[in-house]
Amino acid sequence: MSTAPRPPSPSPSPSTEVVARFWDTLYARDWAGIKAALRADSVYWDVPTGPTTAAQGPDAIEARLRLGLDTLSGYDHGPATIVADGPVVMTEHAETWHWESVSGGSATPPASPDGRSRT
Repeated sequence: MSTAPRPPSPSPSPSTEVVARFWDTLYARDWAGIKAALRADSVYWDVPTGPTTAAQGPDAIEARLRLGLDTLSGYDHGPATIVADGPVVMTEHAETWHWESVSGGSATPPASPDGRSRT
C-alpha cells in the first residue's frame, strides 16, 4: 500500500476532488470503492499498452487493474500533475511497483500513467 500522500490539486474543484478520491481508493486497493466510482461507460487502459487493452465498465476495469496490481507487495505514486477544464480532468504521475522476492525488487515503469475523467 502506498505511504505517499495524495497529490495536491493546484486549484481544487469538485471534478479534481472526484479524481483525487479515485486515486486514494485505488492505492488503498479498495476494489468495492473503485467499482462504486465507475459507470458502465467508464473505460480504462494503461498508457504503455494503449486502447487495445481497454476495459469498459466497473467489473472489467477492476479485473484489469487487479491483473497488474494484485501481485505487488506494494506500490507508491506521485508527484502528479492534475489539469482540469470544467468536468474533464487529466492526471499524470509515476508509480513505483514493489515485489516480494529473495532479493526484493521494485521498478518504476518508463511511461507515466495518466487518467482522464469526465465527472
